[in-house]
Amino acid sequence: MELATVWEDAIDIHDRHWKIHWMLNFAQLSATLNLRAAMEKVHGKIDEALLGRLQNSASDRNWDSIEALWKMKQEVKADSELAPAFGAAKVDEIIANLRATDRGQRFIAERVEPYQREYGWHAVWSHEFIFPSVREQMEPVIELVRGYLDQDYDFPTTIAAAKADIDAAADEIMAGLTLPETDFMMERIIALHRRGIAVVVVEHVMDVIKRLCEHVHVLAAGKIIGVTSEDLFIPVLTFVFGQSQLDGPAAIISTYRLHNELYGLPADEELLLTRTVKEVVHELGHAFGLVHCRNQRCVMRASTYVEEVDLKDAEFCAACSAALGVDAPI
Repeated sequence: MELATVWEDAIDIHDRHWKIHWMLNFAQLSATLNLRAAMEKVHGKIDEALLGRLQNSASDRNWDSIEALWKMKQEVKADSELAPAFGAAKVDEIIANLRATDRGQRFIAERVEPYQREYGWHAVWSHEFIFPSVREQMEPVIELVRGYLDQDYDFPTTIAAAKADIDAAADEIMAGLTLPETDFMMERIIALHRRGIAVVVVEHVMDVIKRLCEHVHVLAAGKIIGVTSEDLFIPVLTFVFGQSQLDGPAAIISTYRLHNELYGLPADEELLLTRTVKEVVHELGHAFGLVHCRNQRCVMRASTYVEEVDLKDAEFCAACSAALGVDAPI
């Protein structure tokens, strides 16, 4: 009876998650239909390819999973003990090779098994739970790592290209618009915000930045940074702290989600200023050509939550400083 109760609870949780999944799907559909209507009115036609590019993502769990696989591939490629093990023709032979050595066993325990625990649940439909999942069998993981080795998959280049294309698509949808057309788009953006929906901004259109931001600063190097208290999002994320065109002329940050009060905490002006400085430096880093950094303390580390903003420093790490051609902080 106790097991049956646990199973019933599990089914209920799965059912609730399934409903949430479809609520989000319908919300995305509604937003897409509205965007299609605005595109048709302003541009006179619907560009399906452009709409598809706007709905791509460069920051989600799928990309996290791919990055983890790429890191395993890089480790295998650089290791004189692991690389030969992956030279076997069949996956079960690769696994046997790994289990036959201490180094291979550590790789399974420290890399493969944590990946299975983190990303192993791939089933969507309830009936698919009768099949073994990646969490239960490592063969699919090993197969993917071998595939990445065979093609020498380059994750940093791929993710940078994906983000650049999303930024370019966001630029294209507003490119060439006349002032009345920009007004039309902005009226709908602001109307969404008044209904409690975060404001979308295409950061490359300076008229948009100037109308949304309380402060616009032009740097000596020609870069422009806008600071707004409005909430921001992009087509693929529910919110962003900021946005920048990679190696481009402009960037924007929002202080909306940097306030303690949004999270039910006492106001802290000093902390707000620190968070704002970090986001300004981060987005300007993108404007000067830097991509996200894996160094946990570097200001170029990606931040999904405000706690992650607090954990990083307001300065570039040695690698990012070198890429910019400036001295790293001591």
